[in-house]
Amino acid sequence: MELKKFRMTIEYCTSCGYIPIASRTAVEVLSKHHPELSEVALIPSSDGAFEVSVEGTPVFSKKEMARFPEHDEVVRLFEEFMADYDYSG
Repeated sequence: MELKKFRMTIEYCTSCGYIPIASRTAVEVLSKHHPELSEVALIPSSDGAFEVSVEGTPVFSKKEMARFPEHDEVVRLFEEFMADYDYSG
């Protein structure tokens, strides 16, 4: 059985200067889970956005949490997403 590869998006506010944390988050995830990822896309946005989704499902939202993710938090959330993913369909 072929390993499922997931697409992650990191939407970040450009005018807020969030590219360093978006880049760091991408590196954290890729360094630990590159075999499980088909893509990590950095998506420029506005309005204070820092939103992380996997396969279109939100896994972290700065707007909802009122904070940035902690070190390796997105890695943990991605691992939880993979554990809960329905591989049957």
